[in-house]
Amino acid sequence: MRRLLCGKKRNLIMVVMLIGTVFLLSGMIRFIRKGFPGRFALLIREDISRQCMDIFLPMIGYAHERKVSPTEAAVKNISPCFMYYSVQKKEFPECGRVSFGDEEGEQGAEGSSAFVDDVGEERVEHRAVVGVDGRNESNQGMTLMEGSNAYEYRNGEGQDETGGQCEDTRSVSEPLQIIRTEVPQESYDTYNALVKNFYTIDPTTMIDGNELNADEFMERDLSIEKTENIPQILIYHTHSQEGFADSVQGDPGTTVVAVGDRLASILEEKYGYCVIHDKGEYDKPKRDEAYSRALPALEKILAENPSIEVMIDLHRDEIPKNTHLVTEIDGKKTARFMFFNGLSRTKKTGKLKALRNNNLAENLAFSFQMEKKAMEYYPNLTRKIYLKGYRYNLHLLPRSLLVELGAQNNTLEEAMNACEPLAHLLDMVLSGEE
Repeated sequence: MRRLLCGKKRNLIMVVMLIGTVFLLSGMIRFIRKGFPGRFALLIREDISRQCMDIFLPMIGYAHERKVSPTEAAVKNISPCFMYYSVQKKEFPECGRVSFGDEEGEQGAEGSSAFVDDVGEERVEHRAVVGVDGRNESNQGMTLMEGSNAYEYRNGEGQDETGGQCEDTRSVSEPLQIIRTEVPQESYDTYNALVKNFYTIDPTTMIDGNELNADEFMERDLSIEKTENIPQILIYHTHSQEGFADSVQGDPGTTVVAVGDRLASILEEKYGYCVIHDKGEYDKPKRDEAYSRALPALEKILAENPSIEVMIDLHRDEIPKNTHLVTEIDGKKTARFMFFNGLSRTKKTGKLKALRNNNLAENLAFSFQMEKKAMEYYPNLTRKIYLKGYRYNLHLLPRSLLVELGAQNNTLEEAMNACEPLAHLLDMVLSGEE
């Protein structure tokens, strides 16, 4: 009996200590949230999260949101707890919450780190994006789909066809009034400076200075020779159904596909490239496994057109409703955009052998050169490059680029206006302009 009582006392003491810890840490949360300016609070969160906050705050946040005990929350798995907790706008207003589909369909990936949310959705992954310098207001939203493998060259009337001359006589806008602003070398000459000014690294993945090296990125020659009537650039949309604030449901002429048409016409008419625009609907009937559905179609296009050297997966992002990704260029409201890279590794599993990317170094160099040019010629047009753990079919070519252009609360016109500077940036990098 005495042993039993002692055991109960020990349990009671442990419960009291746990409750005290919960209250103490809850107070710390309120202090960080209300006692400091928002930006400083976010800096604290970034610096400390790898230590105390990675362990305790997720457990408390998860327990509070799901109405379970802190012990049960800890058992559930700390990492998903952190993801769930960190994106709640109550605690960190600059962060948002978005859902991801089953990225790449997992394709047999070893130990996916997409976390299953028990609120009814299938494979919902949470992520927080902290824009310390104000360039990143939001998250990267992605999900996945089935569709035709139809793609086309572009003819003189801008009609779709499966072959013919790679020309487009439709008019494009007048030249932009551009003034170059040099990007200070100290903003990227060290790993820490490079990450701070150019990148947002998703909490589920990691990268170091061996792979993230600005000098090596700038030394890579990504230029290509312009040739007439031979396809050089492929534009496609893993998520073709993504629309804008004023899009008409069921009308592809008002979705991201129409933006792809606009980008293709500028690259052809103004800069002299030959472009294939693939309009395959890989996110039908649903977005799950769209990257897996797109892969065979993309491989087929590349096999039929071995001259293609550049692939652009054009998306529309999804962000919190109260955020508007817009800037002004030449007096026009223009949607801001973000470059995105997959690293084929997660913190939970390490390298994803089934999603290997032998072109990762070139992919990273491509997005970096694009980002740096954007900072020089169009300040505030781009958000930081987002790095995440999967592959996103970027392994198919060295010059593969995933672009999140605008978001669901941008207008179609704002997205269309972004095509002119995006095409200019592409031409500067692909022509090797210093």
